[in-house]
Amino acid sequence: MRQQKADRSGVDTLRNHFIGKLIPGVGTWGELDVLRGWKDDFLGRSLDVRYEQYIIGGAGTLIDLGARVGGQVRIRSGGALNDAAILVLGASAGDPYVTLDANEGWVQIWRSWVPDLTQLQATAGGYEFTTGTYIYAGFRVDVSAVNWILRCVDVGVTNVDTGVAADTDWHWHSLNVYPITGGRQVDYYLDGSLIGSCTTNVTANLLSPVLINVNRVGGANRSWRIDFWAVIPRNL
Repeated sequence: MRQQKADRSGVDTLRNHFIGKLIPGVGTWGELDVLRGWKDDFLGRSLDVRYEQYIIGGAGTLIDLGARVGGQVRIRSGGALNDAAILVLGASAGDPYVTLDANEGWVQIWRSWVPDLTQLQATAGGYEFTTGTYIYAGFRVDVSAVNWILRCVDVGVTNVDTGVAADTDWHWHSLNVYPITGGRQVDYYLDGSLIGSCTTNVTANLLSPVLINVNRVGGANRSWRIDFWAVIPRNL
């Protein structure tokens, strides 16, 4: 609905009280999308208390606050093979904050930089810690050493190699997860362009929002930088 109103200069303007912008990878962006959900620019001197650092591996597997620059967080895994650093929105395995339901729909948006394409996994999405089911996208060197990937795990595993070459530039990534006739679908967008979709092994389990960095080759600590993260459930 639009309402006509005069601005301070005396010129009549049309003011739209409902946001309705179509955003690739998000769909139509409405007021509820703007006002609800979780959005973090990683500003300030510490992480929000609603995060948990879920650590796998030996000493040094930490979210590295000392390396934060200009509103970024560096997620840093340990130096051994399969050491992992996972940033969870809400508690992790013991008391999961499960907000993401593919039967109702959810969106994640993140801006990140993968500094090295030979060593690590740098993925974002949703994870269910009891069963190990998940949906995530990004880079994982042991799934595709050259391209961005989408991975859905339920009763089986579906890997989608997008065919789009990964690189060490900053990018906007987004996952749009939603129900379809007879199942569920995940669409993966890079900088606003659809690069991959998945309709198999899209779990119906409720998932916790996660950022995951895993050392896939060992030998040294592995890092991944994130500048922005949004988590928007659409269970209205």
